[in-house]
Amino acid sequence: MFLKQVPAGKSVWVRLDGFSKPSDNQMRIVNRRTGAAMSIQTDKPLLRLVYYSSDGVLAPEPFVKLELAPGETIEWKTTYIFDSGVEKH
Repeated sequence: MFLKQVPAGKSVWVRLDGFSKPSDNQMRIVNRRTGAAMSIQTDKPLLRLVYYSSDGVLAPEPFVKLELAPGETIEWKTTYIFDSGVEKH
């Protein structure tokens, strides 16, 4: 939670580590003033989360660890859902 507005021209960058539960790969960020929200979920365990914010930009970046042998392929899915906070009639 931001306790005050990030000043113009300044930014916030935070790296979060220490995730261990499958539910750690699900997050929801809400602008309490407008009700707008973003939900993020990935189908691989979360390795770390980097959070960046500047001049109205909000950029949470989930990282997953992938281990591959030469020539091996892997697929994963990260879903971003954006909600305007406006009730639909």
